[in-house]
Amino acid sequence: MYRTTLRRIINFGNLNFVKVCGVLCHSNGIKSLSRTESNFEILKCFSSNVTAYNHHLKEDVNDMLENLRNAYTCNERIYIAAIEGVLKEANHEVLKTHGMLLMKCCGALVVDETSQTRQALCGQIFSKMKSLNIVEIEHYNTYLQVSIENKINIDYIKFLEGMSCEANEVTYKLLLKAVCEVGDIQQAFKIVTAMKENQFLANEELFNVLVLAHSIKEGLDGITPILKTMQSAQVPPSDKTFKAIIRGLALYGDKNEFIKSLQMYSNVIQENDFIHLLAILGTKGLHNWLVEVMEITNIKQISKQNMEEFILLCIRLIHAGNTEAALMYYKQFMDASSLSGEGDYAFPLLYEMVAAQIETSKIIEIIDNLKKEGLNTVALERLLGVALQKGFMESAWELLQVMPNIRPHYFWPFIMKASKEHREIGVLNILEKMLKMNVRPDIDTLQYYCLHLCDSKDPQQLLLRLQKLGLTVREILTPLLSFLIKQDRVISAINLCTIVHTLCV
Repeated sequence: MYRTTLRRIINFGNLNFVKVCGVLCHSNGIKSLSRTESNFEILKCFSSNVTAYNHHLKEDVNDMLENLRNAYTCNERIYIAAIEGVLKEANHEVLKTHGMLLMKCCGALVVDETSQTRQALCGQIFSKMKSLNIVEIEHYNTYLQVSIENKINIDYIKFLEGMSCEANEVTYKLLLKAVCEVGDIQQAFKIVTAMKENQFLANEELFNVLVLAHSIKEGLDGITPILKTMQSAQVPPSDKTFKAIIRGLALYGDKNEFIKSLQMYSNVIQENDFIHLLAILGTKGLHNWLVEVMEITNIKQISKQNMEEFILLCIRLIHAGNTEAALMYYKQFMDASSLSGEGDYAFPLLYEMVAAQIETSKIIEIIDNLKKEGLNTVALERLLGVALQKGFMESAWELLQVMPNIRPHYFWPFIMKASKEHREIGVLNILEKMLKMNVRPDIDTLQYYCLHLCDSKDPQQLLLRLQKLGLTVREILTPLLSFLIKQDRVISAINLCTIVHTLCV
């Protein structure tokens, strides 16, 4: 046990075995490795450290699981890194107890990833559970629920053949819903046939998903036979049926048919249904239907209780490449007066655009429009700061190009990055770009962010290299002398002063 756990510590930190043992020997008062007879004896000496590590690791996983559970329960944003973090450390016990939660977290609440990426992660969790032989019917059904949420079509025959347990009625209903959500009426017919063979009763839920599938695939003409069959089966259509028709026709994409159905059944659309319709229209690039949808449904604003879901919708659209729809919705439903902080308006969306690597010129155009409209006058400066903080250096550099009143400290992160990649050449390159942008480096910039990253063995030559960039001796000398003195290179500083004095004379 000790061997295995210590190796985990070493692998986790990418450490050398001898270095780890040396550090642990020191912390445990062991002066020499010769006191122990073997590596096994060394490991025994560190059993308390190993136990503490395991306990800490378990606590970390439990904390991450609790955070995921809270986010999922409260319909809050979930980050894929949080799920991957748990999956990386998850053992048999964790997956057996919390596997379904991890799978459920791979749905639409992960707003900054594609549905394919989310489903792939759900598949990883599911596969790991299969390998540990802890999969039951509830896990298969949960996988289908996530597939439905991610709008991923399922090959129902392959799915059933791959099950290690017998499918139940819930499984068939979920399979039917999964294929109907993407308008796959051929598979839907086969699943309904299989359900009849298993003597599962046809109810309103079954007819509603069929209505959805046929409206997605065939429009209004496709749903008429289903509604007639419902009538024959004495299953009256409900509000859920009408919502399925409206949603399906939005996905079908015919404006006339969609508006017609919305006018017929507008009274069934509640605020959360309205948000779901916005998601469909935005995803399909049909967001310019918004005004008519608002007029028909008489929904003019989003309540506070649904505002977080609305913001997540906008973020999801941005990461799906539908920036125009996200911004249009935001401007329509977000009241600038409700935001207390300066520069808050649309800022979450701007940040997500940077994170989604939306073309920076497009982001700058949006920022300019927000400024002209008086909605956010400091968005550019705030976004530049966050982009630098989060390491979006390419976007930050483009944002910097259009910044008014650029200050020298804006360049510090670029200097550090350039030095890591190209050492002194990178530093001098950034300084040269600063000067071309009419920004003079101040004393702090040179002393604390440039000089120690340059070759200062010959201070005079360094001074000359900086002069060639366009810096004056006056600008260079004070920070360079301070730099040399702090390095206890007093003689070099004196010699440099003498040389400069001679040149000036």
